[in-house]
Amino acid sequence: MPLQTSGAISINDIATEFGGGVPHSMNEYYRGGANVGSTNTTVPIGGEISLFMFYGAQATVIRDIRVQMSYSAGHGYSAFGVTSANSIAAPQSYSGSLLFNPFTIYSPVFRAGDGFLNQNLNFTYSQNEDAQGTSLTLFGGTSVSAVNDVVFGWSAGYSSSAGGSRSYSLVFNSDGSIASITQTSSSLNAGIISFGTNNINSNHRFYQWRMVSPSASDKGSTMLSGDPTSLSSVTQPA
Repeated sequence: MPLQTSGAISINDIATEFGGGVPHSMNEYYRGGANVGSTNTTVPIGGEISLFMFYGAQATVIRDIRVQMSYSAGHGYSAFGVTSANSIAAPQSYSGSLLFNPFTIYSPVFRAGDGFLNQNLNFTYSQNEDAQGTSLTLFGGTSVSAVNDVVFGWSAGYSSSAGGSRSYSLVFNSDGSIASITQTSSSLNAGIISFGTNNINSNHRFYQWRMVSPSASDKGSTMLSGDPTSLSSVTQPA
């Protein structure tokens, strides 16, 4: 719940709301860092910081962090998410023609670990035949505004004969770092999909998906299915 809006306030009150290391220090609690979300606008991102700046501040909110991308036989796309990297904006729907103009969609940035996205993610990446290449990337970072490191990267190529899919289980540690990723199954022409990057960093806490559509498609597919498409109500840093 939010901190008090007046009266005495201590660093222990702030630590109870936001967590942080022991012994507690005010420099743990700059806005946009690992502990204090970017919507607490009375808290500075750097420089002078004091206790009264935390009146009314809160650690968590409920957010929609879904992402989706589909393409059709008529060179169209239907997507749900945000169109900017490092964004925590509410996701929304997009659609249009992708012919010679692939469309890129991101999930909102999300925080993993206990108290936030406290679950493993099971998902499937699919590519149909007669569609140009697509890609799926998971970025990681140490703060909500700097989720720029490629953690995992997949690419899917073109085939005129058969499409395929690969399914995975992504496991997080309690602190929000990634413990492991495991391929759980594959179907049909799974070789059309390549897993080219595996760069787990134990310092990462924040993540963002990115999907890039084909530039043309004579058959349709849903690129990503599973947990990332259904997380409409998740506890996240405020």
